[in-house]
Amino acid sequence: MTIRILGPGCVTCNRIKAMVIDVLQKLQLAADMEQIHDLDEIWRHGVINTPALIINGQLKVSGRHPSAAEVEEWIREAADTMAS
Repeated sequence: MTIRILGPGCVTCNRIKAMVIDVLQKLQLAADMEQIHDLDEIWRHGVINTPALIINGQLKVSGRHPSAAEVEEWIREAADTMAS
């Protein structure tokens, strides 16, 4: 599983990172996780509003802080897709 957190390194971006780590630990899953701060690279992903969260190449949220329940649902879906 690959997880990308896109944003300028703001407090909200760091909160999303912490939330993702918590969910991964709760579900006992591993992921290749990266924070992307470079604006050119963020734009190459098609993201205009940050923070943004990309899981396995799919943009899940952009421009707002997702809830923990949303993040858990997205990670569960990605894990299920990879298992099948």
